[in-house]
Amino acid sequence: MTLAQTQAADAKQLFQQMESKVTSLNRELLEAQKAASKLKDSAGLKKDELVRKLEGKIAELEAANAQLAARADELWARYKDGSLSDKEKEFISYLMNEADSVHEEDVVRKDNELRRRDHTIQALNVKVAELQASVARFIKTQGGAHDTGNKSMVDLKAWLGSSSEHAPVRFTFSSLHRITSLSHLVGAGERYRRFL
Repeated sequence: MTLAQTQAADAKQLFQQMESKVTSLNRELLEAQKAASKLKDSAGLKKDELVRKLEGKIAELEAANAQLAARADELWARYKDGSLSDKEKEFISYLMNEADSVHEEDVVRKDNELRRRDHTIQALNVKVAELQASVARFIKTQGGAHDTGNKSMVDLKAWLGSSSEHAPVRFTFSSLHRITSLSHLVGAGERYRRFL
């Protein structure tokens, strides 16, 4: 999830919290209106004064409700303008820190994976060099023992395991793989023989 998506999700959550606060204020407003309507029906100057106070409180609650709804709707614009409240700034700062830590963890994980792959490649390169050196030594010892000429180093009959001299040669995947692997080694050995 990108930082913008995370911020949008958090802004949505903050908006939902403000909506629930607005709903709560609306409930209080309805209760105050009910209380005011009950007091209007009753007689007396004290009751009329209380009604006026309650109506004033209702007006304050309605204004606060409208202001909260407007602030919730303008959260993203206020974030861009830098006119967030202290609590909103603290919340956004927390979100940014969380996003940074997630990003840093991801970078560390990827660096570790790259380092692991580099070590694997280095180990494989060392093994290839060892195999090439072994093949070169083998070719050198074979070359000194007798002249190979155009004779192949690999006896295909031994590798294919054919039971009859005249039986058709059948290649399986594993035998082809072995032959291919040996041909690479033989090719490497021939290259090393030239240098020896």
